[in-house]
Amino acid sequence: MKKNKVLENWEKATQEITEYFIHKYFNEKDYKPDWYWIGDEIGYVIDINQFFFSLEDIVNFIRHNYSSKDLFEYYDLRLEAQTKDKTFVNIENWKKLKK
Repeated sequence: MKKNKVLENWEKATQEITEYFIHKYFNEKDYKPDWYWIGDEIGYVIDINQFFFSLEDIVNFIRHNYSSKDLFEYYDLRLEAQTKDKTFVNIENWKKLKK
C-alpha cells in the first residue's frame, strides 16, 4: 500500500470518527454545530462551537461510552484545573473515580 493511500485512509477514518462524535454529543433536532480542525490539520485539535478536543479525547469519550452530561462535566472540570495549572485525571479514570 502506498504511503499516500495509508494517510488518505487514516484521514477518512478520522473524519468518520469525528462526525460520529459530533453527532453523538452536539447534534440536536434542528441544530447542526459549527466545527473545524484547527489549522485544517485533520486529527489534531477540533473546535466545535468553541469547545476544543484532541483526536485522543474524541476517541476516548466514545471508547468509554461517556454520556453528554459526563462529557461536558469532565470538560469543564479539566478546563478549570488547567487554568489553575493543576493536573487532572484522564478520561478513562475520571469516570471510574466519579462513582
